[in-house]
Amino acid sequence: MPNPKISIEELERKFSDPDVPESDLVPYLDFDRDASGAFAPSVVPNPDLVERAEEQRGVMDWANSLARTRRHLRFNRRLNTGVALPVLVSEGDSWFQFPVFLEDVIDCLGDDYLIWSVDAAGDTLQNMVIDNPEYLDALDTQRDRVRAFLFSGAGNDIVGEDSDGVPVIEKIVRDFSPGQPPEFYVDTPAFDAQIAFIDGAYREVFNAVAADFPTLPIVIHGYDYSLPGGQPGDNRHPKWADQDEWLGAPLRKKGIVDFDLQCAIVRVMVDRLNNLQKSLAGGNNPAGAFANVHHVDVRGLLQTDEWADELHPTNRGYRKVARLFAETLRQALPIA
Repeated sequence: MPNPKISIEELERKFSDPDVPESDLVPYLDFDRDASGAFAPSVVPNPDLVERAEEQRGVMDWANSLARTRRHLRFNRRLNTGVALPVLVSEGDSWFQFPVFLEDVIDCLGDDYLIWSVDAAGDTLQNMVIDNPEYLDALDTQRDRVRAFLFSGAGNDIVGEDSDGVPVIEKIVRDFSPGQPPEFYVDTPAFDAQIAFIDGAYREVFNAVAADFPTLPIVIHGYDYSLPGGQPGDNRHPKWADQDEWLGAPLRKKGIVDFDLQCAIVRVMVDRLNNLQKSLAGGNNPAGAFANVHHVDVRGLLQTDEWADELHPTNRGYRKVARLFAETLRQALPIA
């Protein structure tokens, strides 16, 4: 039986209602490819099934806002009915909030924790930490209950897009030079500057949380080794992006066409991010600078068929990532 056409108001009601399965929403949603970014899939109404769908085309925050409302209603309903689970606060990018079409890390953790989520697809460190640090208000909202803070940010800063929509790869990677190792290509002032910015942003978050919640565990991650797209045999065909939009095409534009070299360059970048995180995460790394910060190392976890696109895991991949988060949380959470 075909899905009936509905109004934009009815779709928004369904989207915001945690009792409506997300699978019921899928036919009524689409992607605005022109408005989507690397860690910012732009989910919009499907014009074939939603009246006045064009009103929300290109509006990134439309789906993020409704997805957040959905999560907050579910959180409050479970809390008010006495569900006895640890309360977490989360702030992050599309690894923590990929509306409807993928079951992200927070979705996968949701059965075992009550999570007050202020995550948003497309969120950047600049926005989360400097322009609009709403994680502080979120923590304050759950002050008497919160057991840990989950934070996901920096992917956009090393393998995503800048504020102008230009792939970061184009700005931080050298042009191809025969015989050079992978490290050569990111030994650049631009990449050093990105890492320095990430370092400063993390420190600002960790210091701000510790100032108000001195014993609260903070859990971070450094993503997995993304696979550049567009090579022969690549079976990924995401609805929200070109197959090689953020990694494969920008690297080829630099003259780097060998897939193994492309992958090796990405590995160097992801390793540098994770090494930075480990130097800060003293909760599970003895030399880490912040005693309450815990690092989830997901490098090498995902198989080739567990990537939905160049940057996001499939549902199965996200479940594997979430299991590592759960293991880290079990180690980090104080016994109640």
